[in-house]
Amino acid sequence: MTDKEELRRLAQAVTPGPWRAQHPFDGERGWEVAERTGLEQICAGLTPTRAAFIAAANPPTVIELLDEIERLRNVFEAARRVLKHKGSYQPMTVLHKAVQAVMFAEQGDE
Repeated sequence: MTDKEELRRLAQAVTPGPWRAQHPFDGERGWEVAERTGLEQICAGLTPTRAAFIAAANPPTVIELLDEIERLRNVFEAARRVLKHKGSYQPMTVLHKAVQAVMFAEQGDE
């Protein structure tokens, strides 16, 4: 499993971007990833596919994905807490309470 806190720390510590893939050098491995202004090179000697992926996986994108994982985990936990007590409810009541828990958890993220 990925250490999400370490990944977040690393994403916050590097040049934030946005990043772009560019082809300043000749050849298949002549691609690099640079800050959008082009002033800071992030990495070089890449194939076009690797450069495109690295540019797309920039720090703000990684942080956004980590935030979404956390939000979905909170929604799941809220629904799980309700469903854990399903023995004391009728099936439709359990479903209704699970939906309410999910909606409540999502409202907390706004």
